[in-house]
Amino acid sequence: MAEFKTDTERDRERAVYYMSLAAAVRNNANCWGSEVGAVLVRNDRVISTGYNGTPSRFLNCREGGCLRCQERHRLDEDPAYKSPHPEAMEGKALDICLCVHAEQNALLSAARHGIEVNGSVLYVTDQPCFSCLKESVQAGVRQVIYLRPWYGAKGQGLRAQYDRLSDTLHASDAFLGFTQLDATTFRAFTSSVAPLFEDAAQDQEEARSG
Repeated sequence: MAEFKTDTERDRERAVYYMSLAAAVRNNANCWGSEVGAVLVRNDRVISTGYNGTPSRFLNCREGGCLRCQERHRLDEDPAYKSPHPEAMEGKALDICLCVHAEQNALLSAARHGIEVNGSVLYVTDQPCFSCLKESVQAGVRQVIYLRPWYGAKGQGLRAQYDRLSDTLHASDAFLGFTQLDATTFRAFTSSVAPLFEDAAQDQEEARSG
C-alpha cells in the first residue's frame, strides 16, 4: 500500500530543496565579508534569487569595489593594520557598506521585474540582519527560513525589536514564521548528492587516461 506524505513532511522537503538552491546561489557572492544566497518562493515557485555583492556596473567587492569591506579585509590579513577609515571597521557603519545583501538583491530583483513578493517565503543561507528582516517584513514576505544563525546586535532592546519583527511572520505546517532549518537534515541532503560529483570526477579522470 502506497505511503502518503503528510503536509509537514512535504513542507520540510520543500525547505531543503529551496535551501539547496540558496546555497547554490551563494556561490556567486563576491564579498570580502560573508557569502550569502537567498531565494524567494511564492506559490511553490521560485520568483527571485539574490546573493551579496556590489551594485550592478560597480567593481566587485574583492576587486576593491567596497571601501568598508576592503578595510575589514586588510585588518583580517594584518591585525596590526591601522585603517584611515576607523568608521568602516567591523560592526560599524553598516549604512556606508556598498555591498547589497542577498535578501535585498532578491527583493529588488523581483521589484525591478514587476514580480509580486507579497505572501512569499524567503530561504536564505544566513540569518537575516536587522535591515534585511525589516525590509522583508515591509515587502510582505510571509515566512523566513535560514540555515546558519547570526545576530549582530547585543543590546536587549535591539534584540526585542528584532524579535518583534520576526514574530509578525507566519508559520507553515513544519516551520515557525521565522526559523532555522535543521542543519542535520540539510547536510543529509547535500551528502546524498555528493556521489554525483564523485561520478563526474571519475568520468573526467577516465577521459584523461583514455
